[in-house]
Amino acid sequence: MNAPQIEGDVAVVAPHGGAASASAARLESKLPGSRLLPMTPSEYLRRSGRPIPLILSVLGTDPAADRRFLERVRDRILWPSPPPDLYDAICGVLTSLPTRRRPTRRGAPDETAGLLLEGDVGADRARAALDSPVRQWVAEHPGRVRLAQRDLALLRNAGVRWSALFPVRLVAVSDPANASRGLFPAGTRIWRTPERAATTGRASRVPSRRSSRK
Repeated sequence: MNAPQIEGDVAVVAPHGGAASASAARLESKLPGSRLLPMTPSEYLRRSGRPIPLILSVLGTDPAADRRFLERVRDRILWPSPPPDLYDAICGVLTSLPTRRRPTRRGAPDETAGLLLEGDVGADRARAALDSPVRQWVAEHPGRVRLAQRDLALLRNAGVRWSALFPVRLVAVSDPANASRGLFPAGTRIWRTPERAATTGRASRVPSRRSSRK
């Protein structure tokens, strides 16, 4: 599957900073119009503003660890949009939201109720939200949810399902060892063969990790 042409910033998210920088250099030729920003998941979530598109990247040297990383990031960052009926209801309140094409089949009745949590969501606010019987929670985007993995696991066990008004766009998964099999929806770009790093005779568009932090 061909790489999309994206003008602007694209995050390359890997398990640690060194892997992110190496991956960004290798993948530069796939997205010549993009500025690739290497970062870890926590750095991605700390960015201000709405989320930018991302590439998930693993090196393939430890497929089991790669799969755990991809699954963890999928569950923490790649939240879906609210169900269509719920999104339409939220648009009636937040009129600045863009309209979205509805699927052919309407959502099930239990997908029309949700709890909108604008702004930052910390532990105290999440505990208060549990007083509501509604378990479909809608955040602005995953970066506005400032919860530890332990708190997120407790909410998941309580039946909480997250969605995002501004979902993260997954551009592709760079996965040489096929560790991502079955983790992502059909049609997701999976890049198996690592790209060579840009040659020394070509100016690189990959900024240092320090300059990529905003």
